[in-house]
Amino acid sequence: YIQLPGDNMAHGRFSPEECSLAKVSIADGPDKDTSGYTWGYMGEDSDKLISEYVSQFSRKPSAIVMNAGMWPNEGIASNLGNIFKAAKDVLGSEGKMIWRATSKRKHDLVASTSPADDAAKDWSYRLPYLTYHAFPKLEISPSEYFDDNHFGNSRIYREWNADLIQALGTSLEARKRSHRVFIIVGAVRTLHQTEESILENMIFPICPPPDCVSHLVLHLSYADNRPSTENHDGESISADGDKRRDFFENASWAEGYLSVHRLDGYEIGSQGEQSAMDVMEKEEPEEVAKRMKIFRISDPRRYSMWFARAWAWRHVLKLHDLFDF
Repeated sequence: YIQLPGDNMAHGRFSPEECSLAKVSIADGPDKDTSGYTWGYMGEDSDKLISEYVSQFSRKPSAIVMNAGMWPNEGIASNLGNIFKAAKDVLGSEGKMIWRATSKRKHDLVASTSPADDAAKDWSYRLPYLTYHAFPKLEISPSEYFDDNHFGNSRIYREWNADLIQALGTSLEARKRSHRVFIIVGAVRTLHQTEESILENMIFPICPPPDCVSHLVLHLSYADNRPSTENHDGESISADGDKRRDFFENASWAEGYLSVHRLDGYEIGSQGEQSAMDVMEKEEPEEVAKRMKIFRISDPRRYSMWFARAWAWRHVLKLHDLFDF
């Protein structure tokens, strides 16, 4: 347990090496000096408290529970993104992060939130590993308060803690979250202008965080084959190296809710495309393969367009084994 008094300094006397489980190792003898403290971090630097201090414990935590209480906490609120990232780095993929919101004051009808509470709640919509734990709706009479901010009846703390323990016992896998796949294939000649629009107007309305994780399967080509009135097979456009970039990699999306699967593909009209077609036709039943070859020979441009989607679909089938689409 590390006391974090809001934006004020959290501090202590013992190094991580002196801490073992819930006990602190203290040398025997009356001359052991336990006054003062050897480390300290201001509230807004809690990311460093986690990355520099908590990370050094011999046993890594499986869960981190944080709150700022009724102390001033605007500094913590402004840096919560980095604080939660530091916690995730220490916890690993299976860890849980819980933000415990402020309790109800004596004369409040409902529990009021602090700036850090409001920021944590907003981050909980964007980070799959973070749970915002609001103060439970308990029946509390004014006589059960010790003062305006603290309870005098242990029953309230017991029920509050029981509610938190239940939240800690809820695994990440138990949180209901759907997965959706979006296949984006073809030439990139217009993707520079439409990338943000695709995210905002197609993917987000269909699969909004935090209830849905979007999987983008990208099979892109920097060469193209445009329609032509003079040539039934279209007009081939060679790859433009100046337009190369990693689309959707830097999208302004909630962390953990947009997964980009970039396929090792081929350029449209290349020998690599023809080789991929050969591979896929060999995998199909003989009768289906014959139809594919007829389509491929009779209308190569449209077959190329269809085939790019079929090639990407192979990867979607692999993802299906990992996620419940």
